[in-house]
Amino acid sequence: MKIMTWIKISILILILNSLFIYCPPEVPDATPPQVVIIHPVNGQVVSGQVHITVGATDNNELDKVHLFIDGVHVHTVSDPLLEYTWDTRPIADNRNHSMHATATDKDGNNGFSGSTIVRVMVGELPDTLAPVITILNPVGGSLVSDTVHVVPQIFDDSPITKVDYFVDGVLNFTTTEEPFEYQWIVTQYINGSTHSLFARAYDINSNNSVSNIVTVTIANVDNIPPTATILYPSAGTIFNDGEIVNIVVDAQDNVGIQKVEFYIDGQLKRTDTSAAYEFPWETTGLGDGRSHTIYVKAYDFVGNTGVQLITVIVNP
Repeated sequence: MKIMTWIKISILILILNSLFIYCPPEVPDATPPQVVIIHPVNGQVVSGQVHITVGATDNNELDKVHLFIDGVHVHTVSDPLLEYTWDTRPIADNRNHSMHATATDKDGNNGFSGSTIVRVMVGELPDTLAPVITILNPVGGSLVSDTVHVVPQIFDDSPITKVDYFVDGVLNFTTTEEPFEYQWIVTQYINGSTHSLFARAYDINSNNSVSNIVTVTIANVDNIPPTATILYPSAGTIFNDGEIVNIVVDAQDNVGIQKVEFYIDGQLKRTDTSAAYEFPWETTGLGDGRSHTIYVKAYDFVGNTGVQLITVIVNP
C-alpha cells in the first residue's frame, strides 16, 4: 500500500514539473556606453563661440549623455549626439581649460570620455590662411594682342589688400582696388614671342600666395600674310592614272601657321594643321590627258592667307 502511494506521489511530481517551462535567469548588462568628444580636439586653440560635439553609443539602450566644462555640468541630452555652443568670452584668459563627457545606459552603467584640454584665447583666432588666387583670363597657350584683360579669381577668409602681377618673373603692376584686375599692354613685345604671367595676392593679415603661371604668345595686329609654296610636285609634271601623288607644302608666317588647305580642281580635299603639310592625292579616274589644278591655301592665326596654284597632267 505504501509503495503504491509513493509511486503515485512521484508520478504527480513529474507531471507538475512538466507543466512549467524552464527559464534561465536574465544576465544583467554590465557593459558601459562608449562616449567621445568629437570637437574640439585635445590641444586645440579656441576663442569666441565654440561648437562642442559629443558622440555616444551603447550595446543595449542609451539613457543620458552629459557634458562638463572645468568640472561643471553644462548640458544633458537623451540622444547619442550632444551638441553645445560654449561662449568662451567670459573666461578667455589664454590658459588651458578642460572638458569631459559621460554617458549612462538604462542599466545604470556609466561611460567616460576622458578629458579634452583646450587653450582659450582672448579675442579672435589669428588668420593664418593664405588667399587662393587663380588667373582665369588669359588662358595658357592663347594668342594675345594689344591690351590683355587679366582677370583673377580670389578666395580668402579675410579682406584682400593688394595683388601684384609679374611678367617673366618681374613685378609689372600692383593693384589695391577690387576686382584686382590688370590691363596688360603687350604692344611692346615681339610678335611670336612667349611670355609668362602670374599674380600674388595679399590679405589684410599679410598672408599671401601666388597664382597659376599662364604662358601666352604675342600676336599683335598682323597684316603680313603667310607664304605657301608647293615643294612637290612641280608645275607641269605628268602623272599616270592611279598614281598616288604626295603633295608637299612649305608654309611660313611671321607669327605662326594655323592650317593649310589642299584643293584639287577647286574642291577642298584636305586640311592639315601641323607641319610638314602633306596630302596623298589619289589620281584614279582622273587620267584624261588634261591639266588638273593643285591649289593650296595657308592661314595664319589672325586670318591672313597665302596661296599657290599649279597645274599638272594626268594621263590615262
